[in-house]
Amino acid sequence: NGLTYYVRCNSKPQMRAALALAVKVGSVFEEENERGIAHIVEHLAFSATNKYANHDLVKFLESIGAEFGACGNAYTSFDETVYELFVPIDKPGLLSEAIAVLSEFSSEIRISPEDLEKERGAVLEEYRLGRDANGRLGELCFASVLQGSKYA
Repeated sequence: NGLTYYVRCNSKPQMRAALALAVKVGSVFEEENERGIAHIVEHLAFSATNKYANHDLVKFLESIGAEFGACGNAYTSFDETVYELFVPIDKPGLLSEAIAVLSEFSSEIRISPEDLEKERGAVLEEYRLGRDANGRLGELCFASVLQGSKYA
C-alpha cells in the first residue's frame, strides 16, 4: 500500500514511544473551492473513526496517559498531514493499541455532517488566530515569493 515506516530506539524518555503517521496530502493538493479540506479531515480524525466515535479516541488516549492537547497531536502543511502520538508503553498492549489508532487515521476517519459541524468551529478559530499580523505578512510573502505556483 506504499506505507514506509522507520523504527528508532531511544533510551529517553523511558517507557514511552513517539509515533507519527505522515500522509502525503496537504493544502497544496486542494483546488481553490476545496481550501481547508485537508485541515478539517485532520480534525475529524480525532473526532470519529470507524472504531471510535464522539471523541472517544481522545478519551482513550488520555486514559492511557498519552500526551494530548490542542494543536499538539497533528498538523496540516502544504504537502502533508501528520498525526503524532506520544504514548506510554509500560503496560502490555499499549503500543499495539497506539499503532491501531494511527491505522484508523490512515483509512477509517468518519466524515458525517454532524462531525463536520462539530469541528467547523475549531478549524475556523485556528484560521482566525492565524490572521494576526505575523500570519498576514507570511501570506503576502508566500504570494510574492511563490508566485505562479500552487504554493502561493
